[in-house]
Amino acid sequence: MLRPFDMFKDKNRNTRVISIANQKGGVGKTTSTINLGVALAERGKDVLLVDFDPQSNMSIGLGVDVDNIGNRSIYHALFDDKLTLPKVSHKTKIPGLKVAPATLDLTAAEIQLFARENREKTLHDLLKPHKNAYDYVLIDCPPSLGLLTLNALVASDGVIVPLQCAYWAMRGMKQLMDTIDKIKESGMNPNLELIGILLTMYNSRTHHSRQVTERAREAFGDKVFQTVIKETVRFDYATVACESVLTHAKTSEAADAYRAVAKEVENVKNR
Repeated sequence: MLRPFDMFKDKNRNTRVISIANQKGGVGKTTSTINLGVALAERGKDVLLVDFDPQSNMSIGLGVDVDNIGNRSIYHALFDDKLTLPKVSHKTKIPGLKVAPATLDLTAAEIQLFARENREKTLHDLLKPHKNAYDYVLIDCPPSLGLLTLNALVASDGVIVPLQCAYWAMRGMKQLMDTIDKIKESGMNPNLELIGILLTMYNSRTHHSRQVTERAREAFGDKVFQTVIKETVRFDYATVACESVLTHAKTSEAADAYRAVAKEVENVKNR
């Protein structure tokens, strides 16, 4: 069955590969990857989500049984030339949305990549032959700035940084921005851009959240998305159900917020 937007698709894709990255844990990376991916798929886009975090939370959050997928994971595709990206991509319940899942095996990838020539381009080379099968490829990065995140950034056109509305989260931004600048300056990915900073876990009742929001907008200007993701138990309930908040609570404010973020991301792409 065609989705409402399918009849308007341009088959000459301008695929956008986006890393969802922040070296801090617990800032909403996985939540944002899942829900942005579902929101884009709702808009008729073909989307691949790449789980590049050994914790596998994104894969589990989309209903993948990571303990019983054999070698159909992103780790196996990285190190087995016979396994292409389509062979490790799993369908989800969402039309147009696929996931290349992670397993705990990915914990060994940093060590194995270290011994490789051009190790920072391993994911780039895996994605390149197949990425035009999708409108968007979203990569859920681990909470570190190691070789996995480096691979994701080198493979990407741009980066979205989820930023928790908390002071300590703001402090970590400089290190990530420095990493992005070094990747560009080194020539590993000279066209890498900061697509936007997504403010998450916002609590309008606290002065602290409002202050961090103001500081982020002062520091990064229009690179901060207009949409703010508010703190809500809706995300917890969706996680327990192994669903996106857009399917678990379709008409909620949380679901509508990620739909708004998807529109902002598309507007950036179409500039």
